[in-house]
Amino acid sequence: DVTYLPSHHIPYTFDFNMRIEADVKNVESTTHKLSVGQSTDEEGFDLTTVTLAEEHRFDKDLVLTIAPCHPHQPHAVVEQGSGTVPFLSNPAITLNYFPDFSSAEAVSELIFVIDRSGSMSGAYIEAAKDTLMLFLKSIPDGCYFNIVGFGTSCKFLFKESAPYDQAHLDQASDHTKAIKADMGGTVLLQPLSEIFKMPSINGLPKQVFVLTDGAVSNTNSVIQEVKKNSDKARCFAVGIGSGASTALVKGIADAGRGSSEFVQSGEKMQPKVMRILKRALTPSLSDVHVDWSLPVGVQVIQTPCKVPPVFSGDRLVIYGLLSNATASSPLTECQATLRGVCGGKPFQHSVPFSVDSSSQGKNRTMHQLAAKSIIHNLQEDESAVEMQEMVKGLVAQGTMKSPKSKKELIVELSVVASVMSQETAFVAVDESSAEPVHGSMQLRQVPVATAFDSDMLLPPMMQCCSLPSR
Repeated sequence: DVTYLPSHHIPYTFDFNMRIEADVKNVESTTHKLSVGQSTDEEGFDLTTVTLAEEHRFDKDLVLTIAPCHPHQPHAVVEQGSGTVPFLSNPAITLNYFPDFSSAEAVSELIFVIDRSGSMSGAYIEAAKDTLMLFLKSIPDGCYFNIVGFGTSCKFLFKESAPYDQAHLDQASDHTKAIKADMGGTVLLQPLSEIFKMPSINGLPKQVFVLTDGAVSNTNSVIQEVKKNSDKARCFAVGIGSGASTALVKGIADAGRGSSEFVQSGEKMQPKVMRILKRALTPSLSDVHVDWSLPVGVQVIQTPCKVPPVFSGDRLVIYGLLSNATASSPLTECQATLRGVCGGKPFQHSVPFSVDSSSQGKNRTMHQLAAKSIIHNLQEDESAVEMQEMVKGLVAQGTMKSPKSKKELIVELSVVASVMSQETAFVAVDESSAEPVHGSMQLRQVPVATAFDSDMLLPPMMQCCSLPSR
């Protein structure tokens, strides 16, 4: 139950003060009036301060929009280490990239996976063929493409994706006209696994389009396979017919960082096909990796260890935790270079940085964000073995025993950095009474502000669990 009170009767307040140590074009809010000031810090750098120009009434979220002066300029932020625990005492680097793809060519490798199982017979297979034909006629020049039919087994039209030209289009069109729902059961996992294993063509981003009625028995396994390979290929899905599985179609698109559409009998397909194809052909950066230029002997634990593809409008944040960075080894003239392929051409962004390892840091924010990213990698990526061993050695230096399993490592890292994981939870302790806590949990009322500015008390009431003070 919740106790609602007018905002002026709420027994707590909210203060907001933000310091932005960067070149900022403007700071705006669609929810609150702001007071924005410009000044310089003690070192002469530009500083933007933001406070609320009105009382926060607890009736809506505070939303800020910060527009940097140079949004596409990559930059590195260094946080000095602090304390004696090795994970926290080493410097942490945050790399921020927001690449500009405005001049990049939108070319890709497009693979169309069409369901030819028995459940697609009749109107469904005809709708799938019409959808595929529309896709084929809408591919821009410079792309490569392939068609994969699947049922109990799978068949590739081309041994490897072919260039999009008139000869290959004619061959694909004749193939599409002859497609039948004659391949038995529905085994989607096999063709997807084979596609993910195939190397990319000329470094082009791989876009996979699944056309199906969604009648598979292992939906979760298919979605997990797509998610596991989302750094290799982007997946889109088109549900054919009124019986298409929403869980499968939307699950594939969400896990594969793509989008989904549903085509019903009698519907106009062109707007949906063009919408999904336009999204797939937005410029992107593939085969992404970071090269670190550091002094001899200094190592870096990078997270995420596998850098995902970067699509137009995406921001990429990479954390680096340095080890063996001592005061006797000044980290000057360091550099991190993001490399990849965009539109079939090499692409790179370099960010210089330096670290004063002789000083102690005042904050732990970047270390905690890095720890959170590492924990996510360990929980989601079974192949992150090298990073697991490096983190294990670093964490073990500050503990009585070395974490043996991945679970123990996640727990230790979560506790050291004070961040959440699947294996841990926060427990709030009130130390003000300086007395041991006894007894069972108690319920305490926490009033919530209502949007109405009146003294009317609106039921119901909310209570939270807490331990007694004595």
